[in-house]
Amino acid sequence: MDFQLIQSNEVASSYHMEKEGFIRGVTFLQNEGIEVQEIVTDRHITIRKYINDELKAVKHSFHVWHIAKGVAKKIDKLTKMSECAIVGAWRKSINNHLYWVAQSTPDSSREVMAAKWLSLLNHLKNVHRGHSALFPKCLHRTPSRRKWLKPGSLGMLQNLFNDVKFANI
Repeated sequence: MDFQLIQSNEVASSYHMEKEGFIRGVTFLQNEGIEVQEIVTDRHITIRKYINDELKAVKHSFHVWHIAKGVAKKIDKLTKMSECAIVGAWRKSINNHLYWVAQSTPDSSREVMAAKWLSLLNHLKNVHRGHSALFPKCLHRTPSRRKWLKPGSLGMLQNLFNDVKFANI
């Protein structure tokens, strides 16, 4: 294990401290002869760019917690609109579904994760079959009684769901 302490006067600004600490940490591991195959980070843009540019052979994944946090914030924002208030009742289930998608797709197939994630749009309307070729039906038992969303009420939620990218989970 290695920790890097970066002082703000060592870099251009405090914003650059996280990237510099990351670079030093990876360099330390490489100098110790450790082959880095995968890195899991938050979605820090400069670290993402550094990995894409300098560590091309390394698989870069985002920690699902950071993605779930972003989804939760967007749901909270949606629920403030009167036509989307019912979505608030589904907040926990939507976040749980996101974690389930990541956990239940061991090969990290982007396509399968996206199909599972988007299946929730049907599930929220009490439709549990016919999602897609990759994920045709829900795997749960008969759902309990809930307030289901009406088929025409998912426009705003559809945008939120499409914003979640599974390239790096």
